Amino acid sequence: MNIKTLMVGPIGTNCYLLCDEDAKACAVIDPGGDGARIAAAVAETGCAPCAILLTHGHYDHTGAVGELQAKWPEAPVYLNHRDVYDDAYTQQLFPALSGDVRDYDEGDTVAVGGLTVSVLATPGHSEGSVTLRCGDVLPWTGSGAEIPICSTPCGEEERLMKLEFHGHDERYVVEQSLMNLFPGELPVYEPIVPGDDSWAVISLEETEDLCRVSVSLCRGGKTAGQTYQEPLSGGDFQREGQRRHAVGACFFLAARAVTGVTPPWGMLTGVRPDKPVTWALEDGKSPEEARAYLEEHYFVTPSRAALALETGATAAKATRRLEKRDIDVYVGIPFCPTRCAYCSFVSQSVERSFALVPPYVDALCAEITAGGEMVRRAGLRVRTFYMGGGTPTTLTAEQMDRVLTAFETSFDRSACEEITVEAGRPDTITAEKLAVLRDHGVTRVSVNPQTFEENVLRAIGRCHTAADIGTAMDLVARCGFPHVNMDLIAGLPEDTAEGFRRSLDRCLTYGPDDITVHTLALKKGSRILTEGLRIPGAETVAEMLDYASPALRAAGYRPYYLYRQKYMSGSFENIGWCRSGGECWYNVDIMSELCSILSFGAAGSTKMVVPGTNQPEKWQANQTAFAAFYEAL
Repeated sequence: MNIKTLMVGPIGTNCYLLCDEDAKACAVIDPGGDGARIAAAVAETGCAPCAILLTHGHYDHTGAVGELQAKWPEAPVYLNHRDVYDDAYTQQLFPALSGDVRDYDEGDTVAVGGLTVSVLATPGHSEGSVTLRCGDVLPWTGSGAEIPICSTPCGEEERLMKLEFHGHDERYVVEQSLMNLFPGELPVYEPIVPGDDSWAVISLEETEDLCRVSVSLCRGGKTAGQTYQEPLSGGDFQREGQRRHAVGACFFLAARAVTGVTPPWGMLTGVRPDKPVTWALEDGKSPEEARAYLEEHYFVTPSRAALALETGATAAKATRRLEKRDIDVYVGIPFCPTRCAYCSFVSQSVERSFALVPPYVDALCAEITAGGEMVRRAGLRVRTFYMGGGTPTTLTAEQMDRVLTAFETSFDRSACEEITVEAGRPDTITAEKLAVLRDHGVTRVSVNPQTFEENVLRAIGRCHTAADIGTAMDLVARCGFPHVNMDLIAGLPEDTAEGFRRSLDRCLTYGPDDITVHTLALKKGSRILTEGLRIPGAETVAEMLDYASPALRAAGYRPYYLYRQKYMSGSFENIGWCRSGGECWYNVDIMSELCSILSFGAAGSTKMVVPGTNQPEKWQANQTAFAAFYEAL
């Protein structure tokens, strides 16, 4: 077996060629674009294409399917039927297919020469997501769990956990818990047999008003049992949440009994761990009650519960400034000078895609103009504007002027509290561009060095030096923007605890009123994973963060928003710190899901939030669906 990886399509999605060199047969997995390049790579292997396998139906995994299907009519396309719908929106994502198209699902297999690919149904990322396994390698996933690519065989017993469910099928919550509690361990839905020493049996019984869960869990030969029960009340939505909490809590307690380890955020696996605090405060609970709820209900450590109380209180404050038809606007600029080693965002390096920038700006301005008309018709009010990426300042001064002018002329800005632009990479910041931002009333710019260590900058693929960061900050200071943000990342390749300390101390000398400290997240498709770059361990990252908190507090900063990502070093978090009055309300709104976000351009996701519910719906159908959402309120 030989596996070749290509980064293809509009956002650099991983496409895999699985080859049986003895049988001269090859399967293409997730051809997200660049069909000619994929076909050439297959030809180089000397193998004949025998199948096209799709893990799910999103456009960035299927973009070249039609092209390759026409080129290789003898190679059937395999997909899960749950990702094929009748609505026009989905058909745009999942291109119309003809010829030999076959459905596969849990337990099915596909032959690639003498190799056998097994199919595991892993819904979550999409309804029809599947994970594909070949022998001892399990690298291809469409799961919401985003199982990381395994570059080495995963068949060792400590790398696989067999899962058996009784009375329920809560795969998503169990897989999220598994990822949180046993990083790198992969779920396998196979019968448990004598001699297995990594498995869990999760059983659920339910009455009208009570859910009872029991878990037997074995890892490394050590076994623990746990039971948990939770009252059921409310409608279907509330009861499903209560049921999932019971399953997750019981699995967590059993895992903790086996390992003796409590992760910083307890059983919480989501992006926004301070949401329960915000809900509790809005329900009239005292801060002490909200903090205790987080510790007792979700098993969060006291230090993280205290942190969540601070950021959750800010979110509660932010809620009070919003009215029912308030929205935020996001504009995405998906270009960067180069692609950083840690990044898997929707972005293209300008050096590779310079010709795309002018037509992109044309289309973006047209979209903003149309969106402004829709917002006026719907009677909505814009509270914040955020231009992110990518690196927005890869645009020329003239192009930035066009985009900001489109926003100014299309939207009523009278209630807009802030206008933020990520200047981002210091090597893209010029006096001319900053003058454009200032002239358009930008209230906050972000300069994101991530580190001041020269060797770390080289390791992550930055083309600038620490001195360039200082030059950029001097330019920003001379323009007199009301607010300035800087970003650092703890856990970058080649960094050390001492190096991170130096970076933070250097950052503080510039006096920004908003500093975000990120924890490195290992993202599928990033060079850190595909090239196996060396990164600090969890203990070193903990040392970095343990320095950051008291140093920032001593300098007058306090945490005002936080969020988490999958595969973060040490299972920590990203924290936005600010001085009094330095909050970026867009960050609070989007992370706490306080209001709808109308997104324009690539890399953005329009999100509709029912006022007062914190329950979002994400759409890429964008303006039509956005308008219909508010018409229905």
